[in-house]
Amino acid sequence: MKPAATHAFAFAALAAALAVSPRASAQHSSGTGAVVVSPADSAPPARDTPAPLAWRWKTFDMVDYGITGAAMAVALGTAIAPVPSWRWAGSLGIEDGARTLLRVDSFDGRRTAGDVSDVLLATTITAPILFDALVTSWGRRGSGEVAKQLTLIDIQTYAIVGAVTSISSSVSARERPYGANGDCGSVLDPKHIDCQLEQRTRYRSFFSGHTSLAFAGASLVCTHHARLGLYGGSGDVAACVAAMTAAGATGALRIAADRHYLGDVFLGAVTGTALGFAMPWLLHYRLPTQVKLGGASMLVVPSTNGAALTGSF
Repeated sequence: MKPAATHAFAFAALAAALAVSPRASAQHSSGTGAVVVSPADSAPPARDTPAPLAWRWKTFDMVDYGITGAAMAVALGTAIAPVPSWRWAGSLGIEDGARTLLRVDSFDGRRTAGDVSDVLLATTITAPILFDALVTSWGRRGSGEVAKQLTLIDIQTYAIVGAVTSISSSVSARERPYGANGDCGSVLDPKHIDCQLEQRTRYRSFFSGHTSLAFAGASLVCTHHARLGLYGGSGDVAACVAAMTAAGATGALRIAADRHYLGDVFLGAVTGTALGFAMPWLLHYRLPTQVKLGGASMLVVPSTNGAALTGSF
């Protein structure tokens, strides 16, 4: 997707104003990715009015759409593929101790733990889009372009994490703890969908998709707040800590619900965190915004004072 025309004109206007008159504009930077340009002779903004944000990194383009679409296709394809002939059942080493410690004794309790983990997953994966992009960036800070870029980056990251998770769970075909340890045929009807041998649900334990996606969402929250200073200061730190805590609780509840072993949850957390931080940086945050000004190609490059314009003519 090409950058919006208004996005390009905004930076072009900034460059022209800085070149023509030193009194025409004053540039201020939050130092965290938010750039504010205000006329020197205008009234200062109200104290309780948050400064608008400006996106100064690579915008979502056709390559990004291709990556996102391909990742979604891989995730869907591996999710509906038939169960492989090999099966991996049983626990490894300390997984038995963790299961004994965290697994809820009653079946109803395990089901409740699973339901709570579903709610926490929904919360952690929607938080970057709902609160960071829509409520804060667009609603409170009045920056529609930033909200759009954050939303697209979030979807892209979730698609990649989902693809990696789905490939792993499909290829490994590890049986979930409840199946390997006797729930099927005792507290669960053998004909229940979670127990049927031909169903993929029973053999998608390694690694935990709930955990990988929850930690990806938490990492996106931390990344966006660190780059853009959405709340400012301690508010950004608190948002990151809260998201990571919710992701950790999601993983622990997957063990409590007897849906995953410790190893499934641990690797899911590592994968989700690594990709949640790496993908936005690799595909967007490490790259400056490029704008066109006549025949010139100009880059808006992050600097210690906010942003700098460089280009070739």
